[in-house]
Amino acid sequence: MKKLFISQPMNGKTDEEILNERKIAIEKAKEIVGEEIEVIETFYTDFTPDAKPLEYLARSIKDLASADIAYFAKGWEEKRGCKIEYECATQYGIKTITSGTNECLWRFYWDCGRQGEVEGIFKATKEEVDAAIGKEVYFGEILGKHSEVYGEIEEGEITLKSDDPLTVMNAIESGYNPLNYLRYECPVCGDTYSTDEWNFENNMCCYCAEEKNDNK
Repeated sequence: MKKLFISQPMNGKTDEEILNERKIAIEKAKEIVGEEIEVIETFYTDFTPDAKPLEYLARSIKDLASADIAYFAKGWEEKRGCKIEYECATQYGIKTITSGTNECLWRFYWDCGRQGEVEGIFKATKEEVDAAIGKEVYFGEILGKHSEVYGEIEEGEITLKSDDPLTVMNAIESGYNPLNYLRYECPVCGDTYSTDEWNFENNMCCYCAEEKNDNK
């Protein structure tokens, strides 16, 4: 029996909303896997009101370590803790399922001439890949000192490998996912930022979003 870990945004939601999302996750996982699953309890109720977010995250990552499959509920890509859990799952070979999306398996390839090649196998929706075409990516010095690998993603540099849900779930991501290296221009301050520094909910950099919330 497979063990299922559920990652979901909880802040600002009622217990009923959280538990309903968990039910959807369980049914979706059963449908894809084709067998019964054991759910790892990650709806923690024994923390004190003053517990820090890192305490929750530390326990969830410990629980994630025992999972065979990780399900990421709607909105996970906008929450810092969920994104960390996703990174841990993909980097350590835990199969992933994401909610509300039709994820496919993609291959990215860049020929950088004498410097070498940049490639990767990754999971994303067609909409996410389409949105990345024409966008700037910055990988840094991944091919050696002073390599500075960057540029715009063009048509044909990301190709579809599979859209079969079971194949996608069982696939292991490897290499470089260009979507993690996209650069975004903040409409408020005008500077460009990486994915980790971008607030998708407010469509601006994290720093401007934080300042906006502080001024409320």
